[in-house]
Amino acid sequence: MPDHSKADSTTSRVSRRQWMKMAGTTGLAASVAGCSGNQDDGNDGTTDGGTQSTGDNKNGGGKPVDPVYSTRVRSGILPNELQWNQYNSKNKSWITNQFWFDRLAIKRNDGEYVPSLAKSWKVTENKMTITLQDDAHWHDGTPVTAQHVKDKMDIELGMGSTASNFIDGVKAVNEKTVELSLPEPRNRDLLQTVILSIRINTPPNSKFGTFAKRFRNADSEEKKKQIQKEVSSYKLTDPVGNGPFEFEKATPSKLTAKKHRKYHYADRVGVPKLEAHKAKGGQPWAEMRNDNVDGVAGSADPKVSKQFPDHIRHDLLPSVGGYGFLLNFDHPNFQDWRARQAMCWLHDPKRTQSGSSNPDNLMTPPPVGHNFANRLSDEVRNNLNQYNEGPKPQKATKLFKEAGFTKRNGKWYQPNGERFKIVLDNNGDPTYQTPFKNQLEEFGIKAEIDTKSSSVWAEDFFNGDFQVFVSWWGASMGPDHPWFQMQWEWDPGIDQYVAPMGKDVENFPVPMPVGDPNGTIREVNVLERFRKLGSAVSEDEFQKHLDFLSWAWNQTGCSPQIWSGTHNHWADTKDWNWPSTKEMQRGPMMPYFTGFRTGDLTPKTK
Repeated sequence: MPDHSKADSTTSRVSRRQWMKMAGTTGLAASVAGCSGNQDDGNDGTTDGGTQSTGDNKNGGGKPVDPVYSTRVRSGILPNELQWNQYNSKNKSWITNQFWFDRLAIKRNDGEYVPSLAKSWKVTENKMTITLQDDAHWHDGTPVTAQHVKDKMDIELGMGSTASNFIDGVKAVNEKTVELSLPEPRNRDLLQTVILSIRINTPPNSKFGTFAKRFRNADSEEKKKQIQKEVSSYKLTDPVGNGPFEFEKATPSKLTAKKHRKYHYADRVGVPKLEAHKAKGGQPWAEMRNDNVDGVAGSADPKVSKQFPDHIRHDLLPSVGGYGFLLNFDHPNFQDWRARQAMCWLHDPKRTQSGSSNPDNLMTPPPVGHNFANRLSDEVRNNLNQYNEGPKPQKATKLFKEAGFTKRNGKWYQPNGERFKIVLDNNGDPTYQTPFKNQLEEFGIKAEIDTKSSSVWAEDFFNGDFQVFVSWWGASMGPDHPWFQMQWEWDPGIDQYVAPMGKDVENFPVPMPVGDPNGTIREVNVLERFRKLGSAVSEDEFQKHLDFLSWAWNQTGCSPQIWSGTHNHWADTKDWNWPSTKEMQRGPMMPYFTGFRTGDLTPKTK
């Protein structure tokens, strides 16, 4: 089964075909960042940010019972083969990077932010000002400066990241202050979500400073594309970060790190060592059960917890995740929107879920995660196709025929007369692919599962060499905002796990007007509407763009949804002090990563 706990990536809007020339494989990770930030005080048009963590350090002054915190490296990567450039998707591990590089701030589930590299921030109508921690250092002892943050932001702009939808310039005011200029007033929640979640993962002892300068001086798209290519293929093998742990050594089976003594929150890090083991395969909670890791999150059946020792605590976190089948919009079988919608009506999620570990079956019509469905207008919400209600083979038949497919003697044929065949990509246990394969064959479509190694699987994905791919189904993480879902579905970025590759989002067929499934199909610039969502200041404007994007994806985008469910968290309480269940539910997401920064995760002492 797939690993449900993926949670970090550098977002980008480099086109798919540009990216094909830049990188061969991907970390296949979804973005994690906060959604609701500190609100406008209504007085001077500014937003102030920065509240210290409420986590108490529980070290107690004694020696740790377990002096090593254990985690794992992403499946398919040997610890001694890791590289640390987050723009190069080959051999990067989102797990270890969580400990290596700090975000500007950490978002809590209750909508507040905990300062990390940023000490404070302020938003006005035309700029966002960020003040860095006075004592923040890189692992080699170099202070983290405003110029380092500027270099990172200039690279984000040069790579066409999500941040470039919000800011258009960066200025280092002094050693510890950065100003980001806004081309127009932005939705403040989303602005903070995007900017504060950025990891400063471009160390000054690398080529990133040079890349940033070249991006600033690039005077043509050709030059910019060349720099993008170099950035995405650059291998960073010297892992100098700014997070709570710094590199010590790596072997094929294990990476060892030690506490970063100059870390600005070093007093909260009560353990001297971190170990990242080679993944044993299978799901992360299996490694938790076998005492290979000390904390992990994912989506799994509650019965999984019954297999754990008594000292493993189980909590439900207020976020939702899931999986779906991603259709390659470039493949001849799915270029017609009617064929894509037919696949959604044909799919039976209950049969596909039968082999999955889904705790609560929170089925919702893509792309509407249950946490933000109430932001849609009634007109749109009531007219979305409810694909998860069960298969509708009659509708699928009608749509396939309208798209030019034919059925003879119980077998389907493509418009060119060849046998209709669908290949489901797989890189491990075909938990979801097998039942869907059976459904397709019962309908008369020839289907097969193509099992590949992780590296080949990922490379084929980014080269567009696939038909149907199991992907992370965009979920609403944290408070009531759809930003990440919409970003995943519509931003044609390369490092978004669920971005439907190959579609022309600037000329996308959508039945109009919004809310009318029988409306006239028109080609609409979806990317432009996606960008407008980020600048929507009023609730009415926000809802208008949200309505459109949800409608467009539901009607003519389509991704057969497998399941969605609440995130689980498992924690080793024998050796570690974890936040209470209540605090974990309102505190930062993934405390097994963030706890050392906030002081919420400490070792028990002798």
